[in-house]
Amino acid sequence: MRIVVPMPYADAYTKGYVENDHHNIAVIRATAWLVDRNRNVLLITRRKEHFKRLKQLLEDFGLEHTSAWGSSDKVSRELAKRDFIN
Repeated sequence: MRIVVPMPYADAYTKGYVENDHHNIAVIRATAWLVDRNRNVLLITRRKEHFKRLKQLLEDFGLEHTSAWGSSDKVSRELAKRDFIN
């Protein structure tokens, strides 16, 4: 009998979300579908590395976007907020 040790949460999150191209492309396709229907979409990630991957896919799919995160200055955050609302 083989004993399986569970993967630590951080590793599971990285493999299941951050590095999972199938999942990330599905997220971007869903985003594109919503944008095509004139909906505003807010993508929230736990890790900046994950957003960087999604950001690249947004660009690859030709989707305009604005981004902000914890270290973004107040002006950048306000611009992102304005873009989202309008």
